[in-house]
Amino acid sequence: MIAFIVFVFALFLPEASAGGTLYVNGVRAESLRNFDFKAVDIHVDAEGNIWVEAPNYRIEVADPKSSDNPNAKPGEGIPTGKYWLVTQDNSSQNHEIEVLVNGVAVQHYKSGDPQVILDLQPHLLRGINTVTFTALPSAQPAGGLLLFYIGTGSQEGGQVNLDNPQITYTRRSSDSAKGGDKSFKLRVE
Repeated sequence: MIAFIVFVFALFLPEASAGGTLYVNGVRAESLRNFDFKAVDIHVDAEGNIWVEAPNYRIEVADPKSSDNPNAKPGEGIPTGKYWLVTQDNSSQNHEIEVLVNGVAVQHYKSGDPQVILDLQPHLLRGINTVTFTALPSAQPAGGLLLFYIGTGSQEGGQVNLDNPQITYTRRSSDSAKGGDKSFKLRVE
């Protein structure tokens, strides 16, 4: 069984380095090196991303600069419904974006998907958080702007009202089809 897993990794790893990403239990794990898994399920999606479901393993992202308290747990002491991720798709085409908070994937969005309104509370730490938008390689982008807003807001009557966004990430039709990463710092109080 282990030989089969190593074979599968060897078979798909070159494709992953050409554009795919390694995830273990939903956590982006590109820096994982020299590690053997036992009793796992592996899935490779259409974009070449490798998804490893490893029920006997606990994966964490270590970034001591992501919080004023390195022992804090995501969401701890942060009110629900205060920090939001909102998308605005103006008929964009061929964009595929992955949103990570402190190295953990929290949202995957493709042009034409329904609007996303996501409470980020479960993913944030008090202090400085790193929010990364990863534009995945695709066909040449086209159409209108694709915008992602992150900021504080309130939820009233089933509607989210954002204050002035602290982060705005924009993808345009003139952006490269090769993709790329853009990171922002978000202070959570």
